[in-house]
Amino acid sequence: MEIEERFRKIRQHLDLSQPEMSDRVGLSRNAWQKYELGKSAPGTAVYQTLLGMGFSVDWLINGVGSMLYDESGQDLSGYSFLPLYAAVGDMGPGREPDDTIIDWLAFKNEWLRLELRASAVNLALIVAEGDSMVPTISPGDMLVVDHSRCVLSGDGVYVLNLYGRCLVKRVQVLIDGAVKIVSDNPAYESQTVRNGDLDSLKDAGRVVWHG
Repeated sequence: MEIEERFRKIRQHLDLSQPEMSDRVGLSRNAWQKYELGKSAPGTAVYQTLLGMGFSVDWLINGVGSMLYDESGQDLSGYSFLPLYAAVGDMGPGREPDDTIIDWLAFKNEWLRLELRASAVNLALIVAEGDSMVPTISPGDMLVVDHSRCVLSGDGVYVLNLYGRCLVKRVQVLIDGAVKIVSDNPAYESQTVRNGDLDSLKDAGRVVWHG
């Protein structure tokens, strides 16, 4: 079953018209029709809404298993799903970014609100690799990245795209506007990106949790 047909089955299950379904998930009036026709791809916010309505991740993304969580005996009310990207947060020389979503993981809404003070729609997951941020972050750690905090406005650990490479590094904004990229592992030297080279540095978001 193609993704377009699954979107149609969702709407039919809820007994809604296409404009009504668009309203239900907070979209413009003809957006859902485009999904059913395969003319547009939904963003993470749409998936978040559908998962919160009880539709199964495996069925929604891969067409596998039951359409609803209730049918499989799982109760995920009070949870939000965060997308896990294929991109590796390299704590070393860096890797090519990869924005492919390979899974969705459930987090308690209360924990996101109280501990991270963040909205699920702004959050995503990647896996850390390399040892340059040891002991703060270990290889294999899961990182929660807040994409709404993608301006280097203060010191912290960020996911960076530097010269087309995906890096996880501590960042210090210097008085002259330059950016110092620091590895917590003392075996690695820090780097400084000067004002004239800042266009080569893109911030994908701030790491707000790891573990």
